[in-house]
Amino acid sequence: MAIERSAAAAAAAASAADAAPPTRVITLQHGEHNDSTLYRFKKGYCLQFCPGPSLLGRKVFLYTNYVVSETQDDKGEQAEFVRNQYYGLEWRSADGEPLGSGVLVTDTDVYCELRLARAGPFHYYFVYDSAESPVGPQGSGWFQVAPTLRAGGAELPLDGIVCQTVLAKCLGPLPRWPRTLRVAREAGYNMLHFTPVQQLGASGSSYSIANQLRVDPRFSGDPGREVTFADVENVVAKIRNEWKMLSICDVVLNHTASETAWLAERPEATYNCSTCPHLRPAALLDALLAQLSAAAAAGRLRERGVPPRVTHHDHIQAIKHLLETELLPEARLHEMFTCDVDRLVQEFYCVARNKVPPVRPAGGGAELRLLPDAQYRRLAATVDLELALQLYNVYRPDCYDEETRLKKCCEELRRRLEQLNAAAAAELADHLRAAVDNCIAGLHYFRLQSDGPKIEEVSAKNPLFPRYFWWAGTEGGAAALSAADAERALLGGGGGVSECP
Repeated sequence: MAIERSAAAAAAAASAADAAPPTRVITLQHGEHNDSTLYRFKKGYCLQFCPGPSLLGRKVFLYTNYVVSETQDDKGEQAEFVRNQYYGLEWRSADGEPLGSGVLVTDTDVYCELRLARAGPFHYYFVYDSAESPVGPQGSGWFQVAPTLRAGGAELPLDGIVCQTVLAKCLGPLPRWPRTLRVAREAGYNMLHFTPVQQLGASGSSYSIANQLRVDPRFSGDPGREVTFADVENVVAKIRNEWKMLSICDVVLNHTASETAWLAERPEATYNCSTCPHLRPAALLDALLAQLSAAAAAGRLRERGVPPRVTHHDHIQAIKHLLETELLPEARLHEMFTCDVDRLVQEFYCVARNKVPPVRPAGGGAELRLLPDAQYRRLAATVDLELALQLYNVYRPDCYDEETRLKKCCEELRRRLEQLNAAAAAELADHLRAAVDNCIAGLHYFRLQSDGPKIEEVSAKNPLFPRYFWWAGTEGGAAALSAADAERALLGGGGGVSECP
């Protein structure tokens, strides 16, 4: 009888050992911030944090943003994950006795344990002496819990995923999807990646979305009925349950077609001259190029060598000549990066006349530099006036009265400001030359090259240069930029592939 009981106990112990989840250990060491290392574990594993020898004699508190709750079953409802919310872990002795949230490490057999049931990347860190330690983390790292992917009741191994990308807009009406996608199934794929299924913009790009809350009407099998996301889900459910294939779909809420109505209502959601003032020079250049294109399309440049149909190399050279000799010089784009020399010298003079100069120049070897205007207004760049005073408001042994000294100081400052303006203008000129060269290269490809589309007509549909900015509610272009509604110069919201057939 005793032998039978012992055998039963041994069998029970063996069964319990078989049922115990695998355990993985992360060893904590003083000063180790493993932020470039990601430890990867499977769901259901037990993760133990154990102190290393370098933590002996220290009172350690360990925290993680993995959600610690009473119910850690991945099949049940889980508490919400908040990335910046951390939980203190309880230390345990070697025999499992709880020791509290902070433990004085006298041996390395203590540990904190997590039962991993939630997928995702998580962070941990530890501090010394107090939970509110002002010193900060003494060690940290990341671990990832791999997701469990299931389709049709079967689990798919992560290293066995074979995914095919499909352009959703090319699949046709939803009733035709299973027939079209069957090829991927028969070829052995177990995951389908769909481009966005929302309503697309006029460009036709798969990522230029006109309405994020509406399914593209082209997916409707019935012209009299609007297709819904529930209809898409029905098709995806069939693929998942019957074909045992997973589906993923791009959610690109920041890709928006320029004709989306809410862009005009909420321009602050875009890159524009109000939210990003550094775009003002680019927006002005874009408007000038658009005006040149409109003038060519209307035939107003025919006498200048640019007809409404570009068919010869000479036409493109005439466009380049107009840009370099008239349009760009007249735009004076360099003024958005330079300063008003007279204004700054006058400001320097007014301060310097009331300030005793040092015997020797100060500044510690610093050089005076232009500081661009935050709004990129014309001739509104400035300099560090305090540094200018240290460098140029100095004692001059060759001057015998104060007015002469101030005049010399102002002349020297003026020369430096003019040098800075010239350098800024030269740098911009280099950028503009590169811009013109790129524009001309594009014209050659689209209009003349044998491997290009050879588009001859210049029109609103086929402008000389593609637009980068969309002017909401106005065709004024450059005029609108200087008006109070300049913030409505919206950056184009098209996708990565424009005018996609």
